[in-house]
Amino acid sequence: MRKTANSTASNERRSWQFRWLLSLLVVLFLSPLLNAAPAQARKKTSAHKTATTSSKRKVVSNKRYSSRKSKAHVGKVSRSRTAGASRSSRKAVGRAVRAPEVGISPPDYDMEPRRRNYALLQDGYRLYDQGLSERIKGNYGSAIDKLTEASNLLDQARSHQRDGKASTLESMVFFELGLCAEEDNDLSLARDSYAKAFRANPRYVEAYLRGACLQAENGNRPLALSIIKEGLQNVSDPRLDTMLELLDGAEGLN
Repeated sequence: MRKTANSTASNERRSWQFRWLLSLLVVLFLSPLLNAAPAQARKKTSAHKTATTSSKRKVVSNKRYSSRKSKAHVGKVSRSRTAGASRSSRKAVGRAVRAPEVGISPPDYDMEPRRRNYALLQDGYRLYDQGLSERIKGNYGSAIDKLTEASNLLDQARSHQRDGKASTLESMVFFELGLCAEEDNDLSLARDSYAKAFRANPRYVEAYLRGACLQAENGNRPLALSIIKEGLQNVSDPRLDTMLELLDGAEGLN
């Protein structure tokens, strides 16, 4: 019995020692592995963080690069558009300068002749007014000079007109010139002046009457009749009818 108990106790002691050694071995062999796992986990976490940071930096860098690239592209497009707009505007201005708008004549083409025409008309009217004043004063020679010069200026102004027709003022100048020539006993100038007056204005009844009277007073009744008949062809006026009857009666008496 005592041997059996001792044997049992010895076996238990050995079993306990074996378990202790086994646990010690487990601790010795497993502790490095257990310590290495957190280190590897920390390394993986650090590597992941580094990769994440690097990827973020790459994304930010790509965004900055794409932003700079887009800005540069926008700048190029803006500059090209601005340059194109400036070129097109310069071309438009050049076309506007070279080609006048429809219906509007440039100053060099049309305005300068008009200015000259207006200046000639103004000078002609001024001389016409001076000639009337001289005739009223009885200065027929001076009046003839003023009116002759006025008629020349008005003739130049008529050459600048498109239709080339004589103005009413021109016919009035010739009529006054005929009156002055009659007063100055220049019958040839008076006759021509009256004829120019009713040629310039075919409805100028006074010019027909004065021209016919001048011819009749100088014994040229046929020519006086011709003037009155020409007047009646252009204008209907009772004064011309009366003059025609007088000339026909006088011719019948002769």
